[in-house]
Amino acid sequence: MCLCRLKIQKPNNIFQYLLHLFFIFLFFFQVEHGSKYMIPDSRADTVTIMLIFIMMLVGGADIMQPDTSIIFDWGGNYRPATLNGDWWRLITSGFIHIGIIHLLFNMYALVQIGTMLEGLIGSTRFAVAYLLTCVTSGLLSLMWHDDVVSAGASGA
Repeated sequence: MCLCRLKIQKPNNIFQYLLHLFFIFLFFFQVEHGSKYMIPDSRADTVTIMLIFIMMLVGGADIMQPDTSIIFDWGGNYRPATLNGDWWRLITSGFIHIGIIHLLFNMYALVQIGTMLEGLIGSTRFAVAYLLTCVTSGLLSLMWHDDVVSAGASGA
């Protein structure tokens, strides 16, 4: 299944973490300054998530069902790691997806609902709401699953 159960150790490849943080910075820069400065006529959150997914594919992830260790390496939420100092996984897990189908369904919902919500509350509040729901859904995932690597913006 997509959310595979396994025991894995913390990876020692910091490249994925730094690249991930760069894309999240890109997300905030576009929210603050408007996406027209970097990526014309695009929503910052959608573009950021898609760029991260493309980088995962370039890094060797399977397009339909990436290996759980790859999801973990890119910042998937995994209870033992998150509760032992990797708190940032609560945020990064909301920006990665487990396969193209998962990505497309979340992007569809984000474009349909996110566009309306962003128009009502504004870009900055939308970004804050997205991050808060990422953290909240990540915390609920930690409570619900003992040994599962989870990812995606379904909760956000």
